[in-house]
Amino acid sequence: MNGAVLESVARFASGTRNLIRVEARALMSDTEAAQALDQARPIQDIEVYIEKYKQQGLIGDDLWNKLIEKAVTSDTEVDAEYLK
Repeated sequence: MNGAVLESVARFASGTRNLIRVEARALMSDTEAAQALDQARPIQDIEVYIEKYKQQGLIGDDLWNKLIEKAVTSDTEVDAEYLK
């Protein structure tokens, strides 16, 4: 894939991940835990992650591939806490 396609895929995957997170938090039976999760781990726009990974030296295809990878990978810390 070329860079423009990878960027589109990364943006779509990140947006979809965020929609799923919003829905999952809305469906949590423990609303206090959902609020705590929103405070501790707010849902971030892709631009936050673009900047984060650029600061780590990623550019071009490497950047977009990292964003795609992170968008489809579960947050193991959150899973461990809330999927007991």
